[in-house]
Amino acid sequence: MGIYKYETHMHCSESSGCAKSTGAEMAEFYKRLGFAGVVVTDHLIPDPRRAETPEAWKAYCDRLTAGYYACLARGKEIGLDVFYGWEYSSGLGHYLIYGLPPEWHYDKPESMRWDVRTYLDRVRADGAYVVHAHPFRENWEPICLFPSRTDGVEVLSAARTDLDNERAGKYAAEYGKIRAAGSDCHSVNMKRICGVMSNERLGGIEGFIALLKSQPELIELKLDDE
Repeated sequence: MGIYKYETHMHCSESSGCAKSTGAEMAEFYKRLGFAGVVVTDHLIPDPRRAETPEAWKAYCDRLTAGYYACLARGKEIGLDVFYGWEYSSGLGHYLIYGLPPEWHYDKPESMRWDVRTYLDRVRADGAYVVHAHPFRENWEPICLFPSRTDGVEVLSAARTDLDNERAGKYAAEYGKIRAAGSDCHSVNMKRICGVMSNERLGGIEGFIALLKSQPELIELKLDDE
């Protein structure tokens, strides 16, 4: 029985403007760290202007999924599993959406007009598993929580402080939510990496969701400066 590490929260520069490394570079980075796989969760920020015309909407969806496809292509070459997800943002609330394919977006331009409650309800009705990403960020306000519309909580985030993570853990425990860990990684220069551990290699995003539901071991890696 092996030990398999999975990243749950990462971004690629093809799709996320805040990311500094390409999908291929991110795949290589995680392979070097000994990870079995990653979930690409590029940012989706709702804006009705993105869907003003069918052409504009298709172009946006193509960009949103470009990082995933770049990471997937390199992952296939080097033996890294790459799964699809995205990070939906509503103001300062960010939610990791797992379990729906890239094609889900293309026929839903109206989703750019849904409020956060509708969005979370609709993706879950379509089979998504939703994890609230880094819910407590003490240098940001307001803090918006939707315990009835999410399935899990990112209680260990490499991008947040120990205090933020401690409060996320208490929130998850209070509401009986699954606990997840992720890096919120935007670059191959990140010095702290978080993820989840599996005793077996996962066959796809369904296996990843099943792993989360099993309350897996959370992992944290602190990298040197070399």
